[in-house]
Amino acid sequence: MTPVLLIATIFIIMSMTAVTLIAMILSMKNKSDMKSSLRNLSLFLLLHLVFAFLCYYFEYSFCSASLLKCLNILSDAFYFGFIAAWLHALAAFAPFSSHKPIMNVKWTTLSIICYGILSEGIILFAGRYRSTDGSLCFDQEIIKDCVIALNAIFALAVISIGAASLFFALRSQDKGFYRNGELVLSGLLILYMLWILLFDFISVNEIKGTFFDRMVMDPIFVICFFLDIAILFFLFKKSPFEIVLDGPAPDRQTLIKAFASEFHLTKRETEVLACVCQGLNNPEIAEALFISDNTVKRHMNHIFQKTEVRSRYELMAKVLD
Repeated sequence: MTPVLLIATIFIIMSMTAVTLIAMILSMKNKSDMKSSLRNLSLFLLLHLVFAFLCYYFEYSFCSASLLKCLNILSDAFYFGFIAAWLHALAAFAPFSSHKPIMNVKWTTLSIICYGILSEGIILFAGRYRSTDGSLCFDQEIIKDCVIALNAIFALAVISIGAASLFFALRSQDKGFYRNGELVLSGLLILYMLWILLFDFISVNEIKGTFFDRMVMDPIFVICFFLDIAILFFLFKKSPFEIVLDGPAPDRQTLIKAFASEFHLTKRETEVLACVCQGLNNPEIAEALFISDNTVKRHMNHIFQKTEVRSRYELMAKVLD
């Protein structure tokens, strides 16, 4: 691919990501954990794309090594941000596939920050960029081995989370739109991190003449196109919750069914919701549906997570609103 065609392709992808971000911001009339995570994903992805492109551009220009190092550090910082947002999106999609999030978002984000500070600190104080080709190198072999090991541990940890999300989504009985969204997000994350794992190993070891060496760019430019399409598809999907109020007001059962359809509740979760709307407590729901109290609590937690409420009274108000 010629440099002009490559730059044009990158510009188109960055423009598409910018459009995705703007569309996501404009569509956020109501605060949603899922939409917030996708918005953050688009934001950090766009910033990473911009600085990754600048790194690529100045890598083949006569710029100072300090400028190139600063650009790479900024690019890496936004890389950590969009990986954290990507994992947050997986956690937000999990309740809609009727399973608990694989990881704690707060501790995962904190771990990524710690990894970023450590890895960038090593690069800042022990790494240098060659003036000939702009590639990163280390004077001491042990430092290079530490960087490879650190990057590998991070990539494998993210791959493990993506694989676990993919596994639980495949096992989910709720084969709806959100479950498919979790499959796409986890699948793309696994592919990207596998690519990053090999890309980093080949770059640090200066292996020449490979496909990765010829790519010269961050592989996120390849994955980004499909990720933008997935986010836009989620954003502009037809809402399943449409109640026409021109006629008589719908009865409670109609509202419950429409509410369950909007938030992709399972059949059993819908039955539990109907009992809640009748004013039954957990033991009464367990007796009515012939299930245990723990099962009722589990279904209630799933309903709270999917509908983003904190109490059954808030839930009832949201159903009957």
